[in-house]
Amino acid sequence: MSTSKTPAASDQRGFTLIEVIVVMVIIGIIVTIAGANYAKSLPNWRLHSTSRDIHSAMLKAKSEAIKQGVDITLLFDTSLPGYSMFVDSDNDKTLDSDERLLIPQTSFPGSVEFEGISFLSNALVFNFRGLPSFPGGVKLRAIDTSGTVTRKREIVVSSAGNIRVDSI
Repeated sequence: MSTSKTPAASDQRGFTLIEVIVVMVIIGIIVTIAGANYAKSLPNWRLHSTSRDIHSAMLKAKSEAIKQGVDITLLFDTSLPGYSMFVDSDNDKTLDSDERLLIPQTSFPGSVEFEGISFLSNALVFNFRGLPSFPGGVKLRAIDTSGTVTRKREIVVSSAGNIRVDSI
């Protein structure tokens, strides 16, 4: 006689509905915490990226001035806010129709803005030797969604043409 064996409830494998719901709640809590931290850090990441972009543009302006043997202007626009770079053949710190644009108008992300620009006429000009016409700097700040300043950075150009980024 053959005995048919039915599996007992304890022999079955898997998760109960309660276990799945508990795991989903835990994952939801972790995602909520991570999302809040990400949103808080985003303005600071954008500030870091923007300050590195300006630093790179300044290095490019210095390099192009030496390579081409002409004045190169990096013009900061506080109304945008942003910057552009061009060959400034008449040294008037404005882009004329006969002057070559090297970096088109570049805008900052919404959470980054100027705090101050210490270059004359908001323009950094490098001469054919790679020296600035006037040393100075650009101060930037990160603003969170509530309008609070979260971090500041400054890109500084010395009279010798050295460029550095400082956290302030």
